[in-house]
Amino acid sequence: MVLGNADLGRGDGAEASDRAEPNSYLILMWHDYSPPSPPLQPPDPPSSTSTCEGDLHGKGDFHTRSEVSEEVELDGDVYITGNGSLMLLSGASLTCEKYGCVISTNFSGEVRLSCGIRVTAGRVSLVATNITVADTVVVNTTSLAGDPHYRTSGVPTGTHDNGGGHGGRGASCFFK
Repeated sequence: MVLGNADLGRGDGAEASDRAEPNSYLILMWHDYSPPSPPLQPPDPPSSTSTCEGDLHGKGDFHTRSEVSEEVELDGDVYITGNGSLMLLSGASLTCEKYGCVISTNFSGEVRLSCGIRVTAGRVSLVATNITVADTVVVNTTSLAGDPHYRTSGVPTGTHDNGGGHGGRGASCFFK
């Protein structure tokens, strides 16, 4: 035998005013939109294919200390690994303005970006035990990661990657 009110939550009186409307949370379930996943990052190659003197026109090597002091225009992806440090001195720049170009570093020492440094590529990844970035450093990846999603309008409204920038993937905004 079950005793109780079969019409729970719909009573009259003071207790009814304390309860939320049964449909008040329905708005949270009305939209079932999931933005598309961003593209996967390309895997780094198994070993470094770059040299300090050859590719970056610097002095030293990646296993001790590499110092770059000039503007370097890269022809393609650069993957740099080493046990040492990378120092980009004032006035230096690393630039690869091809769509999807990658500049990736992985050092067990330090990466130091001094005043006025510019790093430009579609993807920039800096990994080190210690990274020092001066106030006037510019790391620019805007619009270099590839073509935007085909539904991107560039206007931050709607639900389909609108406002896409930074390589085509951007905010998803919804206004009701």
